[in-house]
Amino acid sequence: MTTLRRANEHLAMPWANGKGVSFEIARENDSSGQWLWRLAIAPITQDGPFSSLPGVHRELTLIDGEGLVLTIDGNTVACGRGEIVRFAGSVHTHAALTGGPVVDLNVMSVEEEPMTMVIVVAPAQVMEYRCIVAIDECVALVNGETIVLHPRDALIDDPNPVQLRSGTAAVIRPMS
Repeated sequence: MTTLRRANEHLAMPWANGKGVSFEIARENDSSGQWLWRLAIAPITQDGPFSSLPGVHRELTLIDGEGLVLTIDGNTVACGRGEIVRFAGSVHTHAALTGGPVVDLNVMSVEEEPMTMVIVVAPAQVMEYRCIVAIDECVALVNGETIVLHPRDALIDDPNPVQLRSGTAAVIRPMS
């Protein structure tokens, strides 16, 4: 069964370093309650360090704003809308805004079972996913039903294929 989560339903969570808040879309925990993966939207309003998260694989893309430059272990990486940046949570990462505040979509997962993000532009059929997040307005056919996804809305955990008829979305799935 598909879970549709609207953008206003995402759960506000403080960053590990206490310098901001993200809005959690989905997560999967292990038997002890620790997350195996977590997907969230994070507004970045000022330059600063990312939280150190040893043992975590991170991927992010900008979904709103002008641009962001990450310095990851001394290497500079420009982040634009729809471009995916991958890095280890243990490396020193610093963010610099290039044109004002931005919003990113990020998936964090344990390194032993990494999740990955793919940007999909309609028309497209998504065969396997854990979560689909609308980057802009999308129309999707799910189990014979047409659903309009507004930016930041999400479809979570459906075993059936989704036909993306219009729009752009991020698809989160296991890396393997």
